[in-house]
Amino acid sequence: MERCWICKSPANTGEHLTKASDFQLFFPNVSQKSPVYLHNHNETNRLIRSKKSKFLKSKALICNRCNSSLSQPWDFAWEKLSKFIFDNQKEISKVGKIKLKKVFPGRSRSSAIDVQLYFLKLFGCLVCETGATGLLNDFSQHLLDRKAHPNVELFFYHTKDWFSVGISDLEVTYDKALGCVALAQWIYSVGNFSIKVCYLHPENEHLARRRGWHPKRDHGEIKVFEL
Repeated sequence: MERCWICKSPANTGEHLTKASDFQLFFPNVSQKSPVYLHNHNETNRLIRSKKSKFLKSKALICNRCNSSLSQPWDFAWEKLSKFIFDNQKEISKVGKIKLKKVFPGRSRSSAIDVQLYFLKLFGCLVCETGATGLLNDFSQHLLDRKAHPNVELFFYHTKDWFSVGISDLEVTYDKALGCVALAQWIYSVGNFSIKVCYLHPENEHLARRRGWHPKRDHGEIKVFEL
């Protein structure tokens, strides 16, 4: 029996790698008669006829509890931030930042952590699929403790000339001297906005040059870069 990579309980549910609410924002009328098409490194023109399609889910299974009560605050936090970005795209691209108190009035600190944990959950699912399992115990412990991961940062981009909904492949770089993963990153796209999710080992030589968003340091606002 497959085990949940987060808590090690029996696993039987798949996590949406493209959140259903994000899919619905951009493809509200998808149906059997009006499908959209999925493209990735394995195939092109895969018909998607529902926001609940199995082809939008990770092959890495998790348990019902981790997919519901445990992760529900993370899902809600990203859903709220994503909807805010969708509704305020022009203003955000103009000022280059997102004020979190406008998104989460009175709860910006805890909600900022939940946003990171949402992407950390997806990160772990991608890690499971690619076999770079050295990061899993570290990721799962932060999820179970509901604590922000100190070495995972998010880079928010407004992509004026590029529109996409979905995720990229996971890129993993190993450091022989460290004997472990030095860098792992992937991109989550929602229309003209993309979020690069980046793990840097604390001894990675590029650590000092990082400039991404971290909830413990930047709970007041998110800087948005223009591409």
